[in-house]
Amino acid sequence: MKKFQRLISILIVLCMVIPLTFVTGVSAASTAIFNSIPDPLPGNLPSQPYQAQQATEVGDYIHFAGTERNLSSVTVTMSGWALHSEYPAMPAAGFNHDLTLNIYNVDKSGATPALGSLIKTVTKNFVMQWRPAEDPTNCPTKDNPGYAYKWQKTPGAPDTNCYNGFVFNVVFDLSSEGITLPDEIIYGIASNTQTYGNPPIGVPGPYNSLNFALNTTVPSVGTDVEPDAVFWNTITAGWYTGGGITGTFRRDTGWTPYVPAIRFDVTLAPPVPGTSIVPTTDTPLFCTGETSKVKINLNDVANLYGYQFQVNYDATKVSATGAFNNSFFDTTGDYAPWNATCSAGTCKFSVSKLAPQTPSNGSGTVAEINFTGLQVGEFDVTIGAGDILSDRDANVIGHTVGGPVHLTVCGFATVNGVVSLQGRPTPINSGTVTLTGAFGPYSANFNSSTGAWSIPNIKVMPGGTNYTFDAAHGLYLGNRMTHALMPGETYAAAATKLKGGDADNTGLIDVSDITCISGSFGAAPVTCGATGSSDINADGLVNILDLVLPGGNYGLLAPQGW
Repeated sequence: MKKFQRLISILIVLCMVIPLTFVTGVSAASTAIFNSIPDPLPGNLPSQPYQAQQATEVGDYIHFAGTERNLSSVTVTMSGWALHSEYPAMPAAGFNHDLTLNIYNVDKSGATPALGSLIKTVTKNFVMQWRPAEDPTNCPTKDNPGYAYKWQKTPGAPDTNCYNGFVFNVVFDLSSEGITLPDEIIYGIASNTQTYGNPPIGVPGPYNSLNFALNTTVPSVGTDVEPDAVFWNTITAGWYTGGGITGTFRRDTGWTPYVPAIRFDVTLAPPVPGTSIVPTTDTPLFCTGETSKVKINLNDVANLYGYQFQVNYDATKVSATGAFNNSFFDTTGDYAPWNATCSAGTCKFSVSKLAPQTPSNGSGTVAEINFTGLQVGEFDVTIGAGDILSDRDANVIGHTVGGPVHLTVCGFATVNGVVSLQGRPTPINSGTVTLTGAFGPYSANFNSSTGAWSIPNIKVMPGGTNYTFDAAHGLYLGNRMTHALMPGETYAAAATKLKGGDADNTGLIDVSDITCISGSFGAAPVTCGATGSSDINADGLVNILDLVLPGGNYGLLAPQGW
């Protein structure tokens, strides 16, 4: 979150830009294999700047869905903050600007994923629209006196929100590039600005206010392999979590819940005559003890009287239970020598109809496998060799095999710790500790006597998941930290003490807190603000012990460091 609090304050000062969607030259016979773009687009999204945070390239490590890999297009959602009134000599329809798409292999030889070799780089020129004009009537409040007024997407209804920026899509048409993708990649979107890029443009312009939009929900298609990490290149160490090497496109953590908004589309292969056997699942991510169902579907089959196939899985990661699905090919009363049995990493299905039953035609699900997570990790579910589809006369029916299906088994962690309150021997009344990340949020009260707290069963990805820890209590400023939890870990968080004096519970200790406490000094406690109190240390008296807390913490803002 720290990145984006600083990012917002810098970005709005710079200016603003509007949405434009180009979908030209992209084949209709295409489908998404990764999609993190919200549909429909809102008025604006959080965004990662280039100029304001001295960045050259921003991207992510992703795993594609399905099996098609012939790349046809990449759609990128940009957030523009530039007003046309700031650049009246430029066309009203928008300004031209280059973006570069870089596609890399993933280097998994080390403890964490790293940038591999470059697969392809493509630079395209796009028309970037201006953000809508200021709307002081419907949006009379500014974030800062120096900012432009915001704009309102649809005054009245349904979206009455006021926005500084404006999101839009641009589309890289790659249908003629001949790019065949691996199952997972690291990608980057590079943009040159006035003083940053390869090379910098050298003069100011609306591109200084053009940012890569960020979504806050998981991708609808494909997998963001590390939900808490992205890859980007900035020359300022402070923008990276933990600092480190600058000026190189590298992995950075602490990005939960933000994921760059992008979509990869592929050209679909022409349909193959005859049938196909395809494994599918609706739950590619599940944790140990949880289940995921994989269905085996037959498509476009004719005169099917019997079949056999085997499904392979990783028996160290999951247990498996198979079953015939009788909605399309009814096995009731039929002979099944491989009766949906699963063991040692293989599920076997084989069945033949018995006269006077008639053949099956068309498409449908013939088998299902319920996988239960045993061990954290990733694996593929595949159709094994030796699959046969047969008609009544023992003629083999030609077919293709789809897949694999990629499944991820996540794990669980437990965290505990102690929270104390400045100026109180015990918390006296309980507060909360909340964890937010790719899963959750998870929350627990800390004990009113000891301050102890514990949260079990926190979901964690195989490579670990970053969580933000927030400790909160009325009349006190909350504390915050980030920690990467690992599967199976019991993490003892460092003890933390909350600073007191936020009498009106606004998250800022200022003159209003001192005024409220002073107003009842030496008397009974009074309510400060809507939910606060002048009795900070909760001893039933308002005296100097309550006043020194906001005095010593004057000007501090929540959250404080853990």
